[in-house]
Amino acid sequence: MEDAGNYKITSKNDFGESNATIRLNFDAGTAPAPKPMRPNFLQKPVIRQVGENIQFECKLACEPAPTLKWLFGNKPITEGSKYKMIQRSDGPTHTLILEVLNVTKADAGEYKVTAKNPAGESTANMMLNFEGLQKPKIPTGKAPHFLQKPTIRQEEGLLIITCQVESSPEPQVEWFKDNSSVASGGRINIRKEPSANNVYWLFLDIKDPKLEDGGNYKCTASNDLGESNANINLNFQGGQTGKKVTGVAPSFKEKPKVVQDGKDLKIECVATASPQPEITWHRGNTVISPGGRYTMTSTQQANNWLIVLKIQSFTVKDGGQFKVTAKNDLGESNANISLNLQEPAPREPVAVVQGKPFIKLEEGRRLIIELKVKSKSKPTVDWLFNNKLIKSGGRYFVDVAHEEECYILVLEIDNVADSDSGDYACIIKNPGGEVKTNTGINIKEIMSQQKKTGQGPSFLQKLAPKNVMDGDAVEFMAKLQGTEPLDIGWYKNKKIIKASKDFLISYGNGVAKLNIVEVFPEDSAKYSIEVFNDFGECYSEATLTVKEAPPAKKRED
Repeated sequence: MEDAGNYKITSKNDFGESNATIRLNFDAGTAPAPKPMRPNFLQKPVIRQVGENIQFECKLACEPAPTLKWLFGNKPITEGSKYKMIQRSDGPTHTLILEVLNVTKADAGEYKVTAKNPAGESTANMMLNFEGLQKPKIPTGKAPHFLQKPTIRQEEGLLIITCQVESSPEPQVEWFKDNSSVASGGRINIRKEPSANNVYWLFLDIKDPKLEDGGNYKCTASNDLGESNANINLNFQGGQTGKKVTGVAPSFKEKPKVVQDGKDLKIECVATASPQPEITWHRGNTVISPGGRYTMTSTQQANNWLIVLKIQSFTVKDGGQFKVTAKNDLGESNANISLNLQEPAPREPVAVVQGKPFIKLEEGRRLIIELKVKSKSKPTVDWLFNNKLIKSGGRYFVDVAHEEECYILVLEIDNVADSDSGDYACIIKNPGGEVKTNTGINIKEIMSQQKKTGQGPSFLQKLAPKNVMDGDAVEFMAKLQGTEPLDIGWYKNKKIIKASKDFLISYGNGVAKLNIVEVFPEDSAKYSIEVFNDFGECYSEATLTVKEAPPAKKRED
């Protein structure tokens, strides 16, 4: 009697551990309680991507339902804004799902789930790896699908149920009888033999079959890309060894594809099945019901079925993991697709014309028209003369030059004559749209202006370099001569300087000044002045060097 008590056995390897518990009770006259079934993971965990999330899915069998504990590394996981936990039960079979929301590189590592009930406990380990620096490493290949319906044959005291499945990578296989898991042992032997081109033969052998071996058998083949099932009824009544069901179990011939139809989105896939399969669509773990924005159709094409899920007026929120299941009396098959929808990229602003066109006649022979535009990307440009397109070549030269944050649009015309007078239009296009400018050109007027006498600008005194200390005031000065009016521009490292409280700009009596109220080391640069009038231009440049003030000396005691 002293040997009574609770006994526990633990089995452990590098991929997890499992425990079983039994109570030994010698109380007289007490019938033993029904034996619970300890948790047993039925296949290796599956990792899949659902939009920006990652799902870990495990399947186990146990009775009663288990309590669960999820771990990331050695840290317990609790449900909240980062993690979502789902547990679905179908009799003694349980599906466990951990969804990691908005996955990042920091979520890579080892995950573990422990399932426990009064009969014992079991643990499954999962590793989330990343490929490169951004995307989770998601398996590729082909979801399992059965190539033919299961068959039954007998050989000298042995009944053999046979299936043929195609799968990449190699599938995990599980057999069920009347929804209860079947494992090798005793009179049962389960085999899997590889064939060619990712094809596998699956066998369930029953030695010395008996009437109680009759029932509904199901073979499930799964990999990281999906799963497929094949069913057969084993019926010994009337001396028969199997109930013959004619037709073809559903199988998907290719991966689902996504087709955009205006504002609507279609997920299409083709399945082979006879008789017509029953179709069920899932988004994540939720069954999609027809109606609202969802329309579901199945159209027969010989022995194939075109299966379509239509989402009307789709938005980014419609993204996620979709699954379609096709099922008839001979089996079922699943196909998965991840629908990743992104917000459209922000529209680029339309190009903006900066100021008036620059028009110049060089040597009385070449007309130059320049437009300065601000555009995020390089625009395409069409020049028109009196509504007729100008093509570059011959007397015409067309160019688009990049200058800092702007583009200079150039049209040059050689050997101009009065016949070139008229309306010049420039059509500027970028991804944001288009803009059009019009400029009237009178060749005689331009030529007469150039015949006016005058003097181009020149320097009587150019800019001088400056070496100053941090915090000093600085003045750049240039003395000019030339016919007024003069157009003067000041630049720092070739960027225009605008008058402000920090930069004071003035001109009078032939003297141009730039005063910087207070300089700092970051003001060190090349400063330049450009001067234009109708008769020419001139340019001068000087360097400003700002030194940091030395630290103050400490007073000696």
